Amino acid sequence: MNKGNKIILPSSALNELARLRISYPMTFMVSNPQLAKKSYCGVLEFSAEEGMCHLPVWMMENLFLEEGAEVILRNVTLNKGTFMKI
Repeated sequence: MNKGNKIILPSSALNELARLRISYPMTFMVSNPQLAKKSYCGVLEFSAEEGMCHLPVWMMENLFLEEGAEVILRNVTLNKGTFMKI
């Protein structure tokens, strides 16, 4: 899990997302409300404990989050890229 950009959410999140009829693939913006930092991710599975969201360590470091910190999750639809320069 720590090598990808997927998170683990509780099963209640799947029920709520199904009720809202969101677009697929499920893409979320994860943000740190204290610092206005954000990142984007998908969902690996819906097996986390209620009220918990498991993030990869690298994502927590980029968002300056400590274990147990509050995050904001928002469903988003991202445009496909049209150009990349390396």
